[in-house]
This record gives sequence, structure tokens and C-alpha cells, in this order.
Amino acid sequence: MEHILKFRYLKRSVIAFFVSAIAIVWISSAYLIYSSRIENLKQAHIENEKLADALSAYTSLVFSSIESRLKDTAKYFSTKPPLKPLDPEITELLGEWVKDTKGIFSLNLFSEEGTLNQSAILSDTGEIYVPKKKLNFRERQYFKYFADDWKTEKQDELYISNPVRSKVTNRWAVPIVYPRQGPEDKFYGLVVTILQVQNFMEFFTRSEINQDQTVAIANTNGIMMLRIPRAEGIVGKDFSHGVLYTKHLKASPNGSYEAKVVTEGTERLVTYRKLEDFPLIVVVSKLKQNILSEWWKQSIISLIFAGIISIFLGYFLRIILRQATVLEGHEDNLRQQVNDRTQELQSALLVAQRISKSKSEFLATVSHELRTPLTSIKGSLGLLNEGILGALPDKAKGMVDIANKNTDRLIFLVNDILDVEKFMSGKVKLDIQPIDISDLVQRAIEENQGYAIENKVKFVFNQPPTNLKVSGDPYRLTQVIANLLSNAAKFSFDNSDVEVSITLNNNHARISVADTGPGIPEEFHDQVFEKFAQADKSDSRQKDSTGLGLSISQAIIEKHGGQIDFETKKDVGTTFFFELEIVQ
Repeated sequence: MEHILKFRYLKRSVIAFFVSAIAIVWISSAYLIYSSRIENLKQAHIENEKLADALSAYTSLVFSSIESRLKDTAKYFSTKPPLKPLDPEITELLGEWVKDTKGIFSLNLFSEEGTLNQSAILSDTGEIYVPKKKLNFRERQYFKYFADDWKTEKQDELYISNPVRSKVTNRWAVPIVYPRQGPEDKFYGLVVTILQVQNFMEFFTRSEINQDQTVAIANTNGIMMLRIPRAEGIVGKDFSHGVLYTKHLKASPNGSYEAKVVTEGTERLVTYRKLEDFPLIVVVSKLKQNILSEWWKQSIISLIFAGIISIFLGYFLRIILRQATVLEGHEDNLRQQVNDRTQELQSALLVAQRISKSKSEFLATVSHELRTPLTSIKGSLGLLNEGILGALPDKAKGMVDIANKNTDRLIFLVNDILDVEKFMSGKVKLDIQPIDISDLVQRAIEENQGYAIENKVKFVFNQPPTNLKVSGDPYRLTQVIANLLSNAAKFSFDNSDVEVSITLNNNHARISVADTGPGIPEEFHDQVFEKFAQADKSDSRQKDSTGLGLSISQAIIEKHGGQIDFETKKDVGTTFFFELEIVQ
């Protein structure tokens, strides 16, 4: 009887162990899911804050430059009233100041009655012109602000108006106004410049804004001045009733929060920066749904993984219980088997936990580390390189150039890895259109001359038949040609030619890139188009290669319904080529 009781106790202990193990698996998965959600939101806030800091700094620099120009202009003309309207000499002078000031496209002098006396407008082609019509801006909001209630304390005030439709260009623009004070502190008119919303949009577009990020600039009254991506009816609209103005700005000039934004009614993570010297607010936001989309995928994977482990543990528990039932009369043997099985399951649980940890670390690395906010680094280096913060010493400029190039290389590597993932998951969509393949190859060669110069080779294009068209995505095909040119330049002997040619082959256009390098070893032929494939590891490092270019190129060509291959000969060189069907 005592033996039977011991056996039953052991049986209950084994059941309790497995139930506890399954509970631990699910509790661990729940904790990982919760922690991952918090980390995703935290990382999104950090990315928003860095982009908001960079964009607010740029905005302050632009408006400071404009303020300085307006003050200098007002001072210059305070004692020199224009003798005749639209004087060509004054137009020329104002035009030089417009070209010298970043962000504006016109300088205008208005009389105290609101008439445009002098003007210089920068056209899209870089020419200076003046309006042909005699314009009067007496009814504009900014003119009434100064003219209807002129006070001496306004004589040094910069006024940033609400966005308006320009009478000259019919585009959205922001008038920036500074008063002209005449003798005896009288109101003498205005100096007005027009800041086109488009100017900011072009800079912000160059700032590596993510697809799920929205950027906006508004004034402190709640009037929207700019939004990227563009949306109909947003510019010029009053959003002062939103939670940003009614709650957060009252608490702090800078901050972050989660809310349903009034512009589109979606849940977003919002970061805002109020400029210190100007009545403007820079807002960066991310769609919360997009931020958590990757988290949802990770959560599903974690749940599936927990389910598999639970099934695995349940399966072993079932085996043990069966063995226990069969061997119930043989306690000693049964005890030994149970102990053995328990030890095996404990080892299996430890392995499963290690696998779960490795999986989580891998997902975290892919989701966060590879998406390190290069936007802020690239934008800041660009500001330094353009001299916006002042001229740099030669040594400092050299270091900035090196950092800029290394940033570009890192972006290139991340883009390659993301391209591989997109092609593997079938997320790539091609913009198929008729292409003159000769023109495409010629442009690709011109855009990649840097590879030739860096590797001391020369790209030679054997002129193909004219009007030879294929159907494809210009961007992706240019990417393939760039990869082939890069490889050929890297592995060719110094001072040699890399020959590029286009030939006809059974209603197909064959684009070939031939180098004069050492050739590809025969034992490596089957691995050329594999991911991270490198024939000589040490040499690959010297040539700055990731081993992804050919794999991506093969995926792109196959997506176009074509094929890519190579021919090689030792110490003579290698020719890579791909073929696409010719279209009429």
C-alpha cells in the first residue's frame, strides 16, 4: 500500500510539473508581448523626437535668416523712399538679396497706402521679374495689423501671417512682414517676403521622413501652414480646437502624447516643438496602428510558439502517463522512467526557453536596431555640410564628409537587407512601363561613374540599336545595372575597361557588363546568386561588399519575367548579363 501511495504521489507531482511548465510558457509569452508593445511605442516616440528636433532647428534657422534680411531691407529703405514705382535698379538690388536669402522667393516694398512700390520675384527658372499689374494689398490681414493700429512698439516686430493664396503664383504661401518706419516714427509702409510652403516641403521630403510619419508646421494660433504628406483642405485651416492647443501647449512648449488627431481622426503618437523665437510649432506624428503592426506579427509568432511548446509538453505528459498506467505494478522501474523522462523534459524546456529568448532577441534586433534613426544623423550632417550652421574648418569638413559617406553606406546596407526581406515576403510591387533600354543603361552608367573613378576603371558603353524598348520598372532595373557595374568596377584590374553592351537574342534584349578581373572560381559558380555569397571573404571585405547585390538583382529580373546569368574565365574576366523581352 505504501508503494502504491508513493507511486500516486509521484504521478500527481509529474502532472503538476507539466501544468506549471505550460503556465510558465504562457506567462512568459504574455510578458514578452507586453514588453514588446511598450518598447515599440517607446522607440516610435524617440524617432519622433529626433526628427522634430532636427526639423525645428532647420525651421528656426530659415526664419532667423529671413528676419535678418527683412530688418536690413527696412533699415536700408527707411530714409530712401522709392522715387518711382518698380524702379529697375531697385528691382535688381532686391533680386540679389532674394537670391542670397535661403527660403524666400520675393522681396516687396509697400507704401503706407498698401500699394506695391518695389518688387523682385524669383521665378522657377532662377530669373528675377516684377508683377505686370499694379497691385494693392491694403485689405491683407498683415497690412491692417500695422496700418490700422500703428504703434512705435511695433517698429521692431516680425509678423508671420496666416497662409494665403499668392496673387502672383496662385500657390500657398506665408507672408512674413516687417514694418518700415519713416521720419518722426511714422508708419512708412512694409517690407514683405513670401515663403512658399513648397520650399519647406522639398526640404522635409529630403529629411528621410518615414512613410508612417506625418510632419506639420502651424502657428501658435492654430492655423496650419504645412503638412506632409499633403492633404486637401489642411493648409490654412484652423485647428486651435485640437487637444494640442487646448491642453498640451498650455502645459509645456515641448512634449509628446498619444491622442486622436483632429486632422484625420486617427490614433497617433504626437511630438511637438514650439520655437523659442517665432510663433510657430513643429509637429511630428506616427500612426499608432502602423507602429503596432509589427508588434501584432511578433505577438502572433509568440503565441504560436507558446502553443507549440504547450503541445510538445502535453505530448510528453501523455506518454509518461501511458507508461505510468502500464507500469503501475512495477514501482521501482516506473520511478526510474519517470525520473528519466522528467530530466529529459526539463532539458527540453530549457532548450525551448533558450530558443524563445533567441527568437525574441532576433525580432527586437530586426525591428529596432536595423531601424536606428538614421534620419536625424543624415539630416544633421546635411545641415553641417550645407554650411547652415556656419562655415566648417577643412579638417572638420573632411570628418563630416567621411561621416556622411559612412551614413550613406549604412543606409545602403539596410536598404539591401530590407529589399531581400521584401522579395522573400512577396511585398515588392513593380511600376511596369515601356522603357528605352539604351537610355536607361546610359543614365545608369552616368549615375555610377563614382564607382569607376573610385576603382580606377572606365565604363565603356557599346552603343546598341536605337528605339529598343522593354517593359519594366525603371527604378528596379537601374538598381540591377548599378549592382552589376559596382561589382565589375570592384573586381577589375586597375586602369582597365568595363564594357557595357546591349544585343538582340531571339526577341530579347541582352544587357551585358564585362569586367577584366580574375574570374569566378568554378567551385563557387552554384553560389553566386545566393544571399551573402562571397567567393573570397577577405577580398570581399576589401571590396566593401555585402553579398546581397546579385541576389537582389536575380529577384528583380525574375520578377520581370527575365533571367540573369554569367560567363567567366580565370584571369580573363567575368560577364554578367540579363535578358528582357522586347515590346513593340
